[in-house]
Amino acid sequence: MDIHDELTIETLCTRTLNRYAIAAGEHDYAGFSALFTEGGEWRRPGQEPLIGRDQIHTFIQSALPDDMLVRHVNGSVRVDVVSETEARAISYTSVYNMPAHEGGIASMPGPEYIVEYRDVMRREGGEWLIAMRDTFLIFRNDNASDLPGIPNPNRET
Repeated sequence: MDIHDELTIETLCTRTLNRYAIAAGEHDYAGFSALFTEGGEWRRPGQEPLIGRDQIHTFIQSALPDDMLVRHVNGSVRVDVVSETEARAISYTSVYNMPAHEGGIASMPGPEYIVEYRDVMRREGGEWLIAMRDTFLIFRNDNASDLPGIPNPNRET
């Protein structure tokens, strides 16, 4: 594998990570879950891992109701090519959520979170997909809503 092959893999993996962010913002639940391999695993803080596209689809559809305005703003991304069919990625994302958004320009109290993703990417069927995603909460806005299993220690209850 030469440098051009490695750069192509890096670009395609980064494209998948960007598609993930856009799919969340567009409430494209099927497109979101299709970015994982068929048996893909998503590990999130304080939660049981989601395994497979069906579990991921069900979760994301319940986590992002149609009236929630959400944006995942990707920052730094590093992709390390392991082989012609596997890569590892680290990326940082700022997450903005506005529940019960009724349209127009939303106020911006956040981001609610800044997360770090650590991914194993695999080539399947000509696509670079997420085979395993570990999500780490790095920063949390004092007013961010509680995540299941992770109360906000910065907010009085």
